[in-house]
Amino acid sequence: MTAKTHMPKRKRHLLLYFITGLVYGALLAVIFSFWPTYYRELIQAATHRQRDMIAVKNENNSRPTHLSQTVRVLCWIATNQKHDKSKEQHVKRTWGTRCNKLIFVSLQHDQELGTKQKDSENAWSKTQAALKYIYANHFDDADWFFRADDKTYAIMENMRYFLYTYSPETPIYFGHKVKDQISANAGYVLSKAALRRFVEKALPNDKLCIQNGTRTETVELGECLGNVGVIAVDSRDQHGCGRFVPYLTSWPRDYSIFKSAEDLTCCSDTLIAYNFIKPYRMYLLDHFIYHTRGNGSAIIPITLALR
Repeated sequence: MTAKTHMPKRKRHLLLYFITGLVYGALLAVIFSFWPTYYRELIQAATHRQRDMIAVKNENNSRPTHLSQTVRVLCWIATNQKHDKSKEQHVKRTWGTRCNKLIFVSLQHDQELGTKQKDSENAWSKTQAALKYIYANHFDDADWFFRADDKTYAIMENMRYFLYTYSPETPIYFGHKVKDQISANAGYVLSKAALRRFVEKALPNDKLCIQNGTRTETVELGECLGNVGVIAVDSRDQHGCGRFVPYLTSWPRDYSIFKSAEDLTCCSDTLIAYNFIKPYRMYLLDHFIYHTRGNGSAIIPITLALR
């Protein structure tokens, strides 16, 4: 008979504990070998989120501040005598705060401007008086001069970004192009050189500029500026979409030199101004543009071109 050798029960338990310990030890070793990498990735992810938040903050603050110092814009707001003063407050409390200088020009008698009460449709006389006043008193306060009214809403950061590549010493002006001129609807921007030529060369010469003209501001101003070599520049973006939109909904397309579809392609991603905005919408637009951010929305970096 062959004798069977049996391992004592106590030794079998010890061996089982030893093997189990080896297995657990190996598993823990594997886990801890990967833990520093995982933990480091968690920290890096949190850091990147923090940096993204800081980048957003800097994106919102540093570039507009830089542009507001290098591209100075005076905004002059044409108001109608039929409208009360409260409309001015809505501009002052929203987009007007981002102008380098803000001036209101009324159709009613104004001692400082020397204007007399006129019919609301005769904006041309008011425009002449306003531009002469600005040239005499605020010419050195800005590089560009933006004409709007109390129903206009403007995104000044987009305006400055657009104007950045142009020299204010070039006789040019921008806005919504109608036929071969710039419409007063949605506003227009005169360069420093354009304002100088208008006041010094166009206005004193009745052959170049009819001061008592009865046509619209768009037509009279366009002819005066054109006669002294000021060019109406196309302000559309690279996709052909307008930056100055005279109406938010259904505008007269037949009068526009450029045709655009009445949908989202009508307006540029870098929209500058639109007109016929009711007061409460100014506050809504201000909130949507400057305070609302889509969750997970991408931040598109914009670099300033050399000029």
